[in-house]
Amino acid sequence: MQLAKLACLTALSLTVSLPAFADASVATATTTAAANTGTANTGTAITGAANTGTAGGASTNPRAITTAPAESLDSAVKEIHETLRRMSSAAGDMLHEVTRTEEVYNNGVPVGKNANPMALSPMYQMNGYQTLQDSLTHAVYLPPRPHWLKNSFDQLSDLQTKLLSDAKDIKTILASPDCDSATRAQGMVLGDISIELGKDLDGLKADISAQPLSGAKINVTSHKIIDTISGMEKVADRVWKEAPRRLKKNK
Repeated sequence: MQLAKLACLTALSLTVSLPAFADASVATATTTAAANTGTANTGTAITGAANTGTAGGASTNPRAITTAPAESLDSAVKEIHETLRRMSSAAGDMLHEVTRTEEVYNNGVPVGKNANPMALSPMYQMNGYQTLQDSLTHAVYLPPRPHWLKNSFDQLSDLQTKLLSDAKDIKTILASPDCDSATRAQGMVLGDISIELGKDLDGLKADISAQPLSGAKINVTSHKIIDTISGMEKVADRVWKEAPRRLKKNK
């Protein structure tokens, strides 16, 4: 009798405790799932916000490069040269994209835009001239790819914000009473040119947004930007050469 009672009590205890344990397991799983869902949703929201910012212009783009104000002319000039170097590289990529040519073979002989089509032509030995195929196809440009144009333009836009900051740093340093007016004027020229470069970038944005794309227009605008960058580098070198030595050292 005692054994029967003990068995009944044990069974009753298990019946009461198992649902509670099951409820706790469900609650734990639900809490974990909610936490995971919250984490996933939060990550998505952050990524979405980042993507929205990335798609914006240079003025609101979180990718725009920002630095602390330069402490000396030495650091300021180094910064602007590095910014201009990177801008020149991005503009060069833009040119590369609109001047690509397909590799053309004439009877197994490669004919490229940098090669001599007359010398490579199989007909050269026969009549001393290039074939019609060589003449018509060796310098045909491939259509520019919009995603690479946008990539290069985004880099230029980000660096343009940095360039304006670099020019402002130099202008501020040259405002020192130790600097003569001629050198100070060169610093102002850097600021003016950087603003003009921004206008050229506006034109480039219009070029790469046009339909259909005109590789010739993009080519011309990109060359203009590269020429402007080269001019700014020369002005920065002149500022460094003419500025008082005491402004060049770090504080």
